[in-house]
Amino acid sequence: RYMGWPSGVKYDLVDPHDSPLNETVETQVQGRSSSCYHVNIECEDDNCGARPMYRNLPSSTPAPLSGPGSWPWHANFFNEGEYVCGGSIVHKVFVLTDLSCAKMVVQAGSFITVLVGQEKRTNVGLGPYSQLRIVVSLKVVQGSTVVLAQMDRMLEFNDHVNQLCLSEEAWTPSDSCVMSGMAGDMLTKTMETVVEQCSSTELCLTATPSGVDTLNWAGALACADTKGRYRAVGVYHSTAQSPPDRVTSLLGGGVGGNIARVITAGLASDPRVPDDPCEGVRCGLGNCVKEENVCDRNWDCQEGEDEINCPVVSSTSLALCEQVGSGPECSCLPGQLKCGNNLCLDLGAWCDGVPDCGDGSDEPAECGACVTRLALLTPTAICDSVPDCQDWSDETSQACGCQPDSFRCDQPFNISSSPSCIP
Repeated sequence: RYMGWPSGVKYDLVDPHDSPLNETVETQVQGRSSSCYHVNIECEDDNCGARPMYRNLPSSTPAPLSGPGSWPWHANFFNEGEYVCGGSIVHKVFVLTDLSCAKMVVQAGSFITVLVGQEKRTNVGLGPYSQLRIVVSLKVVQGSTVVLAQMDRMLEFNDHVNQLCLSEEAWTPSDSCVMSGMAGDMLTKTMETVVEQCSSTELCLTATPSGVDTLNWAGALACADTKGRYRAVGVYHSTAQSPPDRVTSLLGGGVGGNIARVITAGLASDPRVPDDPCEGVRCGLGNCVKEENVCDRNWDCQEGEDEINCPVVSSTSLALCEQVGSGPECSCLPGQLKCGNNLCLDLGAWCDGVPDCGDGSDEPAECGACVTRLALLTPTAICDSVPDCQDWSDETSQACGCQPDSFRCDQPFNISSSPSCIP
Protein backbone atom coordinates (compact mmCIF):
# COMPACT_ATOMS: atom_id res chain seq x y z
CA ARG A 1 0.00 0.00 0.00
CA TYR A 2 1.35 3.44 -0.91
CA MET A 3 0.15 6.63 0.83
CA GLY A 4 -3.22 5.10 1.64
CA TRP A 5 -3.90 3.57 -1.76
CA PRO A 6 -5.62 0.16 -1.51
CA SER A 7 -3.95 -3.12 -2.38
CA GLY A 8 -3.34 -3.86 -6.03
CA VAL A 9 -1.46 -0.60 -6.62
CA LYS A 10 2.03 -0.63 -8.03
CA TYR A 11 4.35 2.36 -7.73
CA ASP A 12 7.80 3.23 -9.06
CA LEU A 13 10.20 6.13 -8.50
CA VAL A 14 10.78 7.80 -11.86
CA ASP A 15 13.61 10.14 -12.73
CA PRO A 16 12.13 13.61 -13.47
CA HIS A 17 13.65 13.61 -16.96
CA ASP A 18 11.69 10.44 -17.78
CA SER A 19 8.47 11.62 -16.19
CA PRO A 20 5.53 12.79 -18.36
CA LEU A 21 4.98 15.52 -15.76
CA ASN A 22 8.49 16.92 -16.09
CA GLU A 23 7.28 20.22 -17.56
CA THR A 24 4.50 20.80 -15.03
CA VAL A 25 5.90 19.62 -11.67
CA GLU A 26 8.61 21.57 -9.91
CA THR A 27 11.45 19.22 -9.00
CA GLN A 28 13.83 21.66 -7.31
CA VAL A 29 12.69 22.83 -3.88
CA GLN A 30 14.72 25.42 -2.00
CA GLY A 31 16.44 23.97 1.05
CA ARG A 32 15.98 20.36 0.03
CA SER A 33 18.06 17.81 -1.83
CA SER A 34 18.27 18.30 -5.56
CA SER A 35 17.82 14.54 -6.05
CA CYS A 36 14.04 14.37 -6.52
CA TYR A 37 11.87 11.72 -8.13
CA HIS A 38 8.37 11.52 -9.42
CA VAL A 39 6.11 8.70 -8.20
CA ASN A 40 4.39 6.74 -10.96
CA ILE A 41 1.33 4.87 -9.66
CA GLU A 42 -0.42 2.14 -11.64
CA CYS A 43 -3.90 1.25 -10.48
CA GLU A 44 -5.39 -2.21 -10.30
CA ASP A 45 -7.14 -2.26 -13.68
CA ASP A 46 -3.87 -1.57 -15.47
CA ASN A 47 -1.88 -4.02 -13.37
CA CYS A 48 -2.34 -7.23 -15.35
CA GLY A 49 0.54 -9.68 -15.34
CA ALA A 50 1.94 -8.28 -12.10
CA ARG A 51 2.34 -10.24 -8.90
CA PRO A 52 1.11 -7.68 -6.35
CA MET A 53 2.50 -9.60 -3.38
CA TYR A 54 6.01 -8.87 -4.66
CA ARG A 55 5.41 -5.62 -6.55
CA ASN A 56 7.89 -3.56 -4.54
CA LEU A 57 10.80 -5.96 -4.35
CA PRO A 58 14.18 -4.49 -5.30
CA SER A 59 15.00 -5.06 -8.95
CA SER A 60 17.92 -7.24 -7.90
CA THR A 61 15.61 -9.65 -6.01
CA PRO A 62 13.52 -11.95 -8.23
CA ALA A 63 10.03 -12.86 -7.07
CA PRO A 64 9.59 -16.55 -6.19
CA LEU A 65 7.64 -18.96 -8.37
CA SER A 66 6.14 -20.80 -5.41
CA GLY A 67 4.34 -19.76 -2.27
CA PRO A 68 1.37 -17.49 -1.51
CA GLY A 69 0.67 -14.93 -4.23
CA SER A 70 3.47 -16.18 -6.47
CA TRP A 71 1.16 -17.13 -9.36
CA PRO A 72 -2.03 -15.13 -8.73
CA TRP A 73 -3.75 -15.85 -12.08
CA HIS A 74 -3.79 -19.62 -11.68
CA ALA A 75 -7.29 -21.14 -11.45
CA ASN A 76 -8.63 -24.64 -10.86
CA PHE A 77 -11.82 -26.06 -12.37
CA PHE A 78 -14.03 -28.33 -10.26
CA ASN A 79 -17.17 -30.22 -11.24
CA GLU A 80 -19.46 -31.47 -8.47
CA GLY A 81 -16.64 -30.66 -6.04
CA GLU A 82 -13.99 -32.78 -7.80
CA TYR A 83 -10.86 -31.28 -9.37
CA VAL A 84 -10.75 -31.60 -13.16
CA CYS A 85 -8.05 -29.36 -14.66
CA GLY A 86 -6.59 -25.85 -14.58
CA GLY A 87 -6.93 -22.45 -16.19
CA SER A 88 -5.67 -18.86 -16.07
CA ILE A 89 -7.45 -15.64 -15.11
CA VAL A 90 -7.46 -13.18 -18.02
CA HIS A 91 -10.31 -10.94 -16.82
CA LYS A 92 -12.30 -10.36 -13.64
CA VAL A 93 -15.05 -12.64 -14.97
CA PHE A 94 -13.17 -14.88 -17.44
CA VAL A 95 -10.78 -17.80 -17.06
CA LEU A 96 -8.88 -19.10 -20.10
CA THR A 97 -8.18 -22.79 -20.70
CA ASP A 98 -7.67 -25.31 -23.50
CA LEU A 99 -10.54 -26.97 -25.37
CA SER A 100 -9.60 -30.49 -24.23
CA CYS A 101 -9.66 -29.35 -20.59
CA ALA A 102 -13.06 -27.70 -21.13
CA LYS A 103 -14.46 -30.93 -22.58
CA MET A 104 -13.32 -32.84 -19.49
CA VAL A 105 -14.94 -30.23 -17.26
CA VAL A 106 -18.29 -30.55 -19.04
CA GLN A 107 -18.22 -34.34 -19.09
CA ALA A 108 -17.44 -34.55 -15.35
CA GLY A 109 -20.86 -33.34 -14.20
CA SER A 110 -23.37 -30.54 -14.28
CA PHE A 111 -22.13 -27.99 -11.72
CA ILE A 112 -18.84 -26.28 -12.59
CA THR A 113 -16.92 -24.02 -10.23
CA VAL A 114 -13.60 -22.16 -10.30
CA LEU A 115 -11.28 -21.86 -7.30
CA VAL A 116 -8.61 -19.12 -7.22
CA GLY A 117 -6.29 -17.73 -4.57
CA GLN A 118 -5.82 -21.13 -2.93
CA GLU A 119 -2.29 -22.47 -2.80
CA LYS A 120 -2.76 -25.85 -1.09
CA ARG A 121 -5.41 -28.55 -1.02
CA THR A 122 -6.79 -29.20 2.48
CA ASN A 123 -9.20 -31.75 3.94
CA VAL A 124 -11.38 -29.16 5.66
CA GLY A 125 -11.72 -25.46 4.95
CA LEU A 126 -10.20 -23.08 2.40
CA GLY A 127 -7.65 -20.32 2.91
CA PRO A 128 -8.66 -16.76 3.80
CA TYR A 129 -7.66 -15.47 0.34
CA SER A 130 -9.47 -18.11 -1.73
CA GLN A 131 -12.40 -17.16 -3.96
CA LEU A 132 -15.00 -19.48 -5.48
CA ARG A 133 -17.15 -18.70 -8.50
CA ILE A 134 -19.76 -20.59 -10.52
CA VAL A 135 -19.10 -21.09 -14.24
CA VAL A 136 -22.11 -19.92 -16.25
CA SER A 137 -20.79 -20.50 -19.77
CA LEU A 138 -17.88 -21.97 -21.73
CA LYS A 139 -17.18 -20.39 -25.12
CA VAL A 140 -14.70 -21.54 -27.75
CA VAL A 141 -12.69 -18.72 -29.33
CA GLN A 142 -13.00 -18.76 -33.10
CA GLY A 143 -10.04 -20.21 -34.98
CA SER A 144 -8.31 -21.68 -31.91
CA THR A 145 -8.46 -24.27 -29.11
CA VAL A 146 -8.91 -21.49 -26.56
CA VAL A 147 -11.99 -21.65 -24.31
CA LEU A 148 -13.14 -18.80 -22.09
CA ALA A 149 -15.10 -19.74 -18.97
CA GLN A 150 -17.37 -16.94 -17.80
CA MET A 151 -18.05 -16.73 -14.04
CA ASP A 152 -21.24 -15.67 -12.30
CA ARG A 153 -19.63 -12.59 -10.72
CA MET A 154 -16.41 -10.62 -10.70
CA LEU A 155 -13.29 -11.72 -8.89
CA GLU A 156 -11.75 -9.40 -6.35
CA PHE A 157 -8.16 -8.69 -7.35
CA ASN A 158 -5.69 -8.44 -4.48
CA ASP A 159 -2.23 -9.65 -3.49
CA HIS A 160 -3.28 -13.27 -4.07
CA VAL A 161 -5.56 -12.96 -7.12
CA ASN A 162 -4.78 -11.06 -10.33
CA GLN A 163 -5.20 -11.38 -14.09
CA LEU A 164 -2.68 -12.38 -16.73
CA CYS A 165 -2.07 -9.94 -19.59
CA LEU A 166 -3.17 -10.94 -23.08
CA SER A 167 -0.26 -10.63 -25.49
CA GLU A 168 -0.11 -8.46 -28.54
CA GLU A 169 0.25 -10.61 -31.61
CA ALA A 170 3.49 -8.95 -32.70
CA TRP A 171 5.12 -9.49 -29.32
CA THR A 172 8.06 -11.91 -29.16
CA PRO A 173 8.09 -13.95 -25.94
CA SER A 174 11.16 -14.30 -23.77
CA ASP A 175 13.05 -17.57 -23.71
CA SER A 176 11.99 -18.46 -20.17
CA CYS A 177 8.28 -18.95 -19.54
CA VAL A 178 6.13 -20.66 -16.91
CA MET A 179 3.22 -23.09 -16.86
CA SER A 180 1.22 -24.02 -13.78
CA GLY A 181 -1.14 -26.67 -12.44
CA MET A 182 -2.03 -28.89 -9.51
CA ALA A 183 0.44 -31.45 -8.17
CA GLY A 184 -0.04 -33.51 -5.01
CA ASP A 185 -1.47 -31.30 -2.28
CA MET A 186 -0.42 -28.12 -4.10
CA LEU A 187 -3.24 -26.50 -6.06
CA THR A 188 -0.78 -24.05 -7.58
CA LYS A 189 2.53 -25.51 -8.75
CA THR A 190 4.74 -23.89 -11.37
CA MET A 191 7.35 -25.12 -13.85
CA GLU A 192 9.75 -23.08 -15.93
CA THR A 193 10.20 -23.92 -19.59
CA VAL A 194 12.19 -22.58 -22.54
CA VAL A 195 9.96 -21.43 -25.41
CA GLU A 196 10.69 -21.29 -29.14
CA GLN A 197 8.41 -20.45 -32.08
CA CYS A 198 7.89 -23.75 -33.95
CA SER A 199 5.39 -22.49 -36.48
CA SER A 200 2.83 -19.75 -36.92
CA THR A 201 0.37 -21.70 -34.74
CA GLU A 202 2.57 -23.57 -32.26
CA LEU A 203 5.24 -22.95 -29.65
CA CYS A 204 7.86 -25.56 -28.75
CA LEU A 205 8.69 -26.09 -25.08
CA THR A 206 11.73 -27.49 -23.33
CA ALA A 207 10.81 -27.83 -19.66
CA THR A 208 13.36 -28.07 -16.89
CA PRO A 209 13.21 -31.66 -15.51
CA SER A 210 11.66 -31.55 -12.04
CA GLY A 211 9.82 -34.84 -11.54
CA VAL A 212 6.54 -32.96 -11.03
CA ASP A 213 3.39 -34.74 -12.23
CA THR A 214 1.76 -32.38 -14.76
CA LEU A 215 -1.33 -34.48 -15.55
CA ASN A 216 -4.29 -32.18 -16.34
CA TRP A 217 -2.28 -29.00 -16.04
CA ALA A 218 -4.04 -26.50 -18.27
CA GLY A 219 -4.30 -22.78 -18.91
CA ALA A 220 -2.12 -20.10 -20.42
CA LEU A 221 1.61 -20.36 -20.92
CA ALA A 222 2.94 -17.15 -19.34
CA CYS A 223 6.09 -15.27 -20.31
CA ALA A 224 7.50 -12.12 -18.76
CA ASP A 225 8.09 -8.97 -20.81
CA THR A 226 10.95 -6.50 -20.31
CA LYS A 227 9.06 -4.86 -17.41
CA GLY A 228 8.53 -8.16 -15.62
CA ARG A 229 4.82 -8.39 -16.47
CA TYR A 230 3.59 -11.83 -17.47
CA ARG A 231 1.63 -12.28 -20.67
CA ALA A 232 -0.33 -15.22 -22.09
CA VAL A 233 1.52 -16.46 -25.17
CA GLY A 234 0.07 -19.95 -25.54
CA VAL A 235 -2.63 -22.30 -24.29
CA TYR A 236 -1.98 -25.85 -23.16
CA HIS A 237 -3.48 -28.96 -21.58
CA SER A 238 -1.09 -31.62 -20.33
CA THR A 239 -2.62 -35.08 -20.78
CA ALA A 240 0.40 -36.91 -19.36
CA GLN A 241 2.56 -36.86 -16.24
CA SER A 242 5.24 -34.94 -18.15
CA PRO A 243 4.69 -31.48 -19.67
CA PRO A 244 3.77 -31.13 -23.37
CA ASP A 245 6.52 -30.25 -25.84
CA ARG A 246 4.18 -28.22 -28.07
CA VAL A 247 1.36 -25.79 -27.24
CA THR A 248 -1.04 -23.67 -29.27
CA SER A 249 0.30 -20.16 -29.85
CA LEU A 250 -1.75 -17.07 -29.03
CA LEU A 251 0.57 -14.77 -30.98
CA GLY A 252 -0.92 -15.11 -34.45
CA GLY A 253 -4.02 -15.79 -36.50
CA GLY A 254 -6.05 -13.05 -34.86
CA VAL A 255 -6.57 -15.13 -31.69
CA GLY A 256 -6.00 -12.17 -29.40
CA GLY A 257 -8.66 -10.11 -31.13
CA ASN A 258 -11.11 -13.00 -31.05
CA ILE A 259 -10.53 -13.44 -27.31
CA ALA A 260 -11.27 -9.75 -26.77
CA ARG A 261 -14.51 -10.04 -28.78
CA VAL A 262 -15.74 -13.02 -26.72
CA ILE A 263 -15.05 -11.10 -23.51
CA THR A 264 -16.85 -8.01 -24.83
CA ALA A 265 -19.88 -10.07 -25.89
CA GLY A 266 -19.99 -11.82 -22.52
CA LEU A 267 -19.98 -8.54 -20.64
CA ALA A 268 -22.82 -7.15 -22.74
CA SER A 269 -25.47 -9.03 -20.75
CA ASP A 270 -25.87 -10.23 -17.18
CA PRO A 271 -24.74 -13.83 -16.69
CA ARG A 272 -27.48 -16.37 -16.00
CA VAL A 273 -26.65 -18.94 -13.36
CA PRO A 274 -27.84 -22.38 -14.53
CA ASP A 275 -30.62 -24.13 -12.63
CA ASP A 276 -29.29 -26.20 -9.75
CA PRO A 277 -30.69 -29.76 -9.53
CA CYS A 278 -29.25 -30.29 -6.03
CA GLU A 279 -32.05 -31.19 -3.58
CA GLY A 280 -29.87 -30.86 -0.49
CA VAL A 281 -27.12 -28.29 0.06
CA ARG A 282 -24.80 -27.14 -2.73
CA CYS A 283 -21.29 -26.67 -1.36
CA GLY A 284 -19.20 -23.71 -2.47
CA LEU A 285 -16.75 -26.04 -4.20
CA GLY A 286 -19.65 -27.58 -6.15
CA ASN A 287 -20.52 -30.93 -4.59
CA CYS A 288 -24.14 -31.61 -3.61
CA VAL A 289 -24.87 -32.91 -0.10
CA LYS A 290 -28.01 -35.03 0.09
CA GLU A 291 -30.77 -33.78 2.37
CA GLU A 292 -30.38 -36.70 4.76
CA ASN A 293 -26.73 -35.76 5.31
CA VAL A 294 -27.46 -32.10 6.08
CA CYS A 295 -27.15 -31.09 9.75
CA ASP A 296 -25.81 -34.51 10.76
CA ARG A 297 -22.84 -32.95 12.59
CA ASN A 298 -20.40 -34.12 9.91
CA TRP A 299 -18.82 -31.72 7.42
CA ASP A 300 -19.52 -32.95 3.90
CA CYS A 301 -18.73 -29.53 2.37
CA GLN A 302 -15.17 -28.22 2.30
CA GLU A 303 -16.31 -25.14 4.22
CA GLY A 304 -18.98 -26.87 6.31
CA GLU A 305 -21.93 -25.18 4.58
CA ASP A 306 -24.07 -28.28 5.22
CA GLU A 307 -23.79 -27.70 8.98
CA ILE A 308 -24.68 -23.98 9.05
CA ASN A 309 -27.92 -22.69 10.64
CA CYS A 310 -28.80 -26.16 11.92
CA PRO A 311 -31.31 -26.51 14.77
CA VAL A 312 -29.76 -26.94 18.20
CA VAL A 313 -30.19 -30.53 19.33
CA SER A 314 -29.43 -31.45 22.91
CA SER A 315 -26.98 -34.29 23.27
CA THR A 316 -29.13 -35.89 26.01
CA SER A 317 -32.75 -35.94 27.21
CA LEU A 318 -31.71 -36.44 30.84
CA ALA A 319 -32.39 -33.63 33.29
CA LEU A 320 -29.79 -32.09 35.58
CA CYS A 321 -30.15 -32.69 39.29
CA GLU A 322 -31.67 -29.84 41.28
CA GLN A 323 -29.52 -27.90 43.69
CA VAL A 324 -30.25 -28.40 47.39
CA GLY A 325 -30.06 -25.14 49.29
CA SER A 326 -27.09 -22.91 48.64
CA GLY A 327 -24.48 -25.67 48.84
CA PRO A 328 -22.86 -27.73 46.09
CA GLU A 329 -25.14 -30.75 46.60
CA CYS A 330 -28.02 -31.57 44.24
CA SER A 331 -30.66 -34.28 44.17
CA CYS A 332 -32.84 -36.11 41.67
CA LEU A 333 -36.56 -36.91 41.69
CA PRO A 334 -37.90 -40.01 43.51
CA GLY A 335 -37.31 -43.09 41.39
CA GLN A 336 -34.07 -41.65 39.96
CA LEU A 337 -30.40 -41.85 40.81
CA LYS A 338 -27.76 -39.20 40.17
CA CYS A 339 -25.12 -39.94 37.55
CA GLY A 340 -21.51 -39.00 38.09
CA ASN A 341 -22.01 -35.98 35.81
CA ASN A 342 -25.04 -34.74 37.82
CA LEU A 343 -27.64 -35.97 35.34
CA CYS A 344 -30.66 -37.86 36.68
CA LEU A 345 -31.47 -41.35 35.38
CA ASP A 346 -34.44 -43.59 36.20
CA LEU A 347 -33.63 -46.56 38.46
CA GLY A 348 -34.77 -49.01 35.82
CA ALA A 349 -32.04 -47.86 33.45
CA TRP A 350 -29.20 -48.57 35.88
CA CYS A 351 -27.21 -51.79 35.59
CA ASP A 352 -28.96 -52.77 32.34
CA GLY A 353 -25.78 -53.06 30.29
CA VAL A 354 -26.45 -49.79 28.41
CA PRO A 355 -24.51 -46.67 29.47
CA ASP A 356 -27.16 -43.94 29.55
CA CYS A 357 -25.49 -41.30 31.74
CA GLY A 358 -22.84 -40.53 29.17
CA ASP A 359 -19.98 -41.05 31.60
CA GLY A 360 -20.58 -44.75 32.34
CA SER A 361 -21.51 -44.12 35.96
CA ASP A 362 -24.84 -46.02 35.56
CA GLU A 363 -22.92 -49.21 34.74
CA PRO A 364 -20.35 -49.47 37.58
CA ALA A 365 -18.53 -52.62 38.67
CA GLU A 366 -21.06 -53.04 41.49
CA CYS A 367 -23.64 -54.09 38.90
CA GLY A 368 -21.83 -57.43 38.55
CA ALA A 369 -23.02 -58.96 41.87
CA CYS A 370 -26.54 -59.17 43.29
CA VAL A 371 -25.81 -57.80 46.75
CA THR A 372 -23.77 -54.83 45.54
CA ARG A 373 -26.29 -54.06 42.80
CA LEU A 374 -29.08 -54.17 45.38
CA ALA A 375 -27.12 -51.88 47.72
CA LEU A 376 -26.71 -49.39 44.86
CA LEU A 377 -30.28 -49.39 43.58
CA THR A 378 -32.41 -50.39 46.61
CA PRO A 379 -30.33 -50.04 49.76
CA THR A 380 -33.38 -50.59 52.03
CA ALA A 381 -33.66 -54.16 50.73
CA ILE A 382 -30.33 -55.10 52.35
CA CYS A 383 -30.67 -56.92 55.65
CA ASP A 384 -34.46 -56.54 55.80
CA SER A 385 -34.95 -60.24 56.67
CA VAL A 386 -36.35 -60.81 53.17
CA PRO A 387 -33.88 -62.50 50.78
CA ASP A 388 -33.87 -60.76 47.38
CA CYS A 389 -30.78 -62.53 46.02
CA GLN A 390 -30.99 -66.21 45.17
CA ASP A 391 -27.91 -66.92 47.28
CA TRP A 392 -29.33 -64.89 50.21
CA SER A 393 -26.19 -62.74 50.05
CA ASP A 394 -28.25 -59.66 50.91
CA GLU A 395 -29.13 -61.18 54.33
CA THR A 396 -25.77 -62.46 55.53
CA SER A 397 -23.98 -61.16 58.60
CA GLN A 398 -21.52 -59.30 56.33
CA ALA A 399 -24.38 -57.64 54.44
CA CYS A 400 -25.91 -56.58 57.78
CA GLY A 401 -22.72 -54.94 58.90
CA CYS A 402 -21.46 -57.59 61.34
CA GLN A 403 -17.75 -57.81 61.94
CA PRO A 404 -15.75 -60.61 60.36
CA ASP A 405 -15.82 -63.86 62.39
CA SER A 406 -19.20 -62.86 63.84
CA PHE A 407 -22.62 -64.43 63.54
CA ARG A 408 -26.00 -62.91 62.82
CA CYS A 409 -28.26 -64.07 65.60
CA ASP A 410 -31.73 -63.68 64.06
CA GLN A 411 -32.79 -65.74 61.07
CA PRO A 412 -34.43 -64.72 57.81
CA PHE A 413 -38.19 -64.24 57.76
CA ASN A 414 -38.28 -63.20 61.38
CA ILE A 415 -38.75 -59.51 60.15
CA SER A 416 -36.38 -58.15 62.74
CA SER A 417 -35.16 -54.68 61.90
CA SER A 418 -32.23 -54.89 64.28
CA PRO A 419 -30.26 -58.09 63.73
CA SER A 420 -27.85 -59.10 66.51
CA CYS A 421 -24.21 -59.77 65.74
CA ILE A 422 -22.58 -62.35 68.11
CA PRO A 423 -18.78 -62.86 68.04
